[in-house]
Amino acid sequence: MPTKYELQTELRELNRGFPRVPISKMKYHELEAMIDAIKKTKGEAHQILPTKTPAHGGHYPPRPIPSESVEDEDVVLHVPKKPADRIVKPPPKVKAKAEPKVKEKAESDDEEEPESLKAPKKIVKVEKVAEEPRKSEKKTVHFCNCPDCKHSKH
Repeated sequence: MPTKYELQTELRELNRGFPRVPISKMKYHELEAMIDAIKKTKGEAHQILPTKTPAHGGHYPPRPIPSESVEDEDVVLHVPKKPADRIVKPPPKVKAKAEPKVKEKAESDDEEEPESLKAPKKIVKVEKVAEEPRKSEKKTVHFCNCPDCKHSKH
């Protein structure tokens, strides 16, 4: 059975690369549990590493450019195709204009104006009735002795 000091030195060696832990304050069973946990995680890491493929080193190869073959007197030329047009901004939207409806009157020769040229209908405004202030609204307090003041309560 190893001593507490031996377990502490072993844990310090295993703990390199992991977050710092106050090893000197740990009890014997805590040291053993921590050593087992670190060995388990490092063992799993070593099992997982061979299954992962290493990252690609260096530059990526050039992208393939589509080309077509052209024969010219026993000579085969490989000519690259024209790339697609670059889209800088979305194409403008075309709005279909609705034709104004014109009523045909057989009896009168007077032509009626289209609805877009007529004067707009009159809009009636409804006045708001003075309501009590809501609880969330700010209430103003006014202290004065003015006889003509609208805030005074005479």
